Amino acid sequence: MKESELKFDRKKHSIYPKTMGKKIKCKLEADYGKEKGGQLWEQTQLQYVEFLCDTPSMKGTAHAAGTYTAILFFAYYSVLPTKPSIEDLQPFTEELFMGSFKILGKLFNVNRKCILNFLAYIMKSVGKKDDEAIKKFPDGFVNLQTPYDKKNGIIRYTFTQCPNAEFAKKHGFADIMPLLCNTDYFGMEQLHACLIRTSNCVKGNHCDFCIVADKNPLAYKYKKIKDKYGFWISEEK
Repeated sequence: MKESELKFDRKKHSIYPKTMGKKIKCKLEADYGKEKGGQLWEQTQLQYVEFLCDTPSMKGTAHAAGTYTAILFFAYYSVLPTKPSIEDLQPFTEELFMGSFKILGKLFNVNRKCILNFLAYIMKSVGKKDDEAIKKFPDGFVNLQTPYDKKNGIIRYTFTQCPNAEFAKKHGFADIMPLLCNTDYFGMEQLHACLIRTSNCVKGNHCDFCIVADKNPLAYKYKKIKDKYGFWISEEK
């Protein structure tokens, strides 16, 4: 089914990024064959539209592409005849959400101060956009920024509200949210960075980000472990 044929309020919502749709369609066809995979892809599209009917508007926000990709992913997962384990589906999820970071990692290494400073600038800019957007989109991301610690090379910010987490909890996908949240670690690793996180919006009341270069002394003080829910978290050694 063509994206233009999908019926939903386009003033309120955006279609999923076409590149993400293509990746999921190819995945379904690879796993189930062209005919069955095509049928499942159409079911995924229709489920996506159904989910939008019960989703607050996020069109035009800084995280719109990621948010609508997450909804598409949940739609994809919901139509799978058999549900893969988190471990089996994690590589595909990383490629879906963070595939571009593998390319960026060949160009950007945050162990270089200028690159880390640039990343800090990007994060600050996104935070400002979130602050502006929350006035119009009260169900969007609430992003609390901490001033960049340039001396020690530490970027910190915290989400106290995550629409992806809220959607997952509302629609019964909380148990697979580790698939999405864990990709943050993967993405940072591609940039030669270390993500230090002790909480998330699914099982806690905030999602904290502490980002340093992977050669920063702080990075060596933590190890990445999986909690009992399947989330990667950072634990002091």
